[in-house]
Amino acid sequence: MSRGKELIKNTAIIFAGTVLSKAAIFLLLPLCTSVLSTEEYGVYDLIVTIIGLAFPIVTLQIEQAVFRDLIDCRDDEEKKKKVVSSALFFVLNQCIICTILFLIMSPFINSQYGVYLLINIFASIFASLFLQISRGMGNNKLFAIGNFVSTVVTVLCSVIFLLNFGMKVDGMLLGSFIGQAVCAIVLLFALELPKYIFRKKAKVSVVKKMLVYSMPLVPNTLSWWIFSSSDRFIVSALLGFAENGILAAATKISSVYTVLYNVFDRSWVESIIYHYREKDIEQYFNKTFNTILKIFISLALLSMSAMPFIYKIFINDKFMDGYWLVPILLIAAFFNTVQGLIAAVYAAEKDTKSIAKTSIAAAIINIIAHLGLINFIGVYAAAISTICAYFIIAAYRYFDVRKKYLKIKIDIKMATVSLAALSFIIALYYTN
Repeated sequence: MSRGKELIKNTAIIFAGTVLSKAAIFLLLPLCTSVLSTEEYGVYDLIVTIIGLAFPIVTLQIEQAVFRDLIDCRDDEEKKKKVVSSALFFVLNQCIICTILFLIMSPFINSQYGVYLLINIFASIFASLFLQISRGMGNNKLFAIGNFVSTVVTVLCSVIFLLNFGMKVDGMLLGSFIGQAVCAIVLLFALELPKYIFRKKAKVSVVKKMLVYSMPLVPNTLSWWIFSSSDRFIVSALLGFAENGILAAATKISSVYTVLYNVFDRSWVESIIYHYREKDIEQYFNKTFNTILKIFISLALLSMSAMPFIYKIFINDKFMDGYWLVPILLIAAFFNTVQGLIAAVYAAEKDTKSIAKTSIAAAIINIIAHLGLINFIGVYAAAISTICAYFIIAAYRYFDVRKKYLKIKIDIKMATVSLAALSFIIALYYTN
């Protein structure tokens, strides 16, 4: 199979498992923004953000190590039992510790959503672990089915709780928990995991080996979490939950764009790593790199052009202030695409230090810019600071990779035409 066809095939498989599921969640947005107030939606978004922070801290990203190790032992049933059993018992122990800490801290935390937060973290952990096991065992169909089941159940339960039972934030969180839990249960039996789970097969030595691989991923993941989520906390603290609700609604548009790129990124990184030592890798990289840039700048321009027609369809009028944030967030998402494409070279070179260093720097830049601007331009500071951070990290990685590893060449004609088209559409957008 040619590199291009291989890349397309892998992207299509991941697309089926993620994008279709994300689309269903996106279709829930009109109901959420019509039933929930801006403040309630802001609270819900903040809780989801906290779950995103807690997840890598509790798991230490061991699910990523499980995926990696299972690839190497797909034909060795004994090793698969050791990997799966060791990871599962480690995760169970982490959940017990997490529960104990929650019980100790709960008297000092005045929140009606504490229990929902805890059970959502646990459900996410097991769903994610079983999804990575399915990928590691080479069963991408079950990976796609698991994601789809999780989303459909989440959407259906959320609709029922919101409309039939009058539940609001707690209804959304309960729906999310049930969706993740059903996903984990379906995969548990579909993958026949009980035959791989034995207490005697769980080894501390296996866990330690997996943690050596996974723990360096934790600070990198947290940096990206800080980068993408610190805006929520800053806006909530300084401007209020209502403003965070408006920001969260506007961000849903650019998040669809980002999800589409993330789907491609998984197969892109795999392709670059696999073919990196080939003689024509520079030609292959630059050709694909510029093609993908053309696709995603076109997607950003089309999305901006469509906003006057579709924003009101998906998002309630009370969130209308977020309409003016969308172009800024889409430009930021494009620069995220640029830096992500370049980061594949770091992965091929196993230069994880550069990945972590630039990710941490981006998070710091984002926070400083946001805090510096928020008193002057309000919620717009969140969008502007994101653009600044993504642009700087993309520029740094471009010049760093050119200097150390690969001569990246951007199509100047494409860049010039894109800049002109972007300027024209933004001018039309903000003059209404």
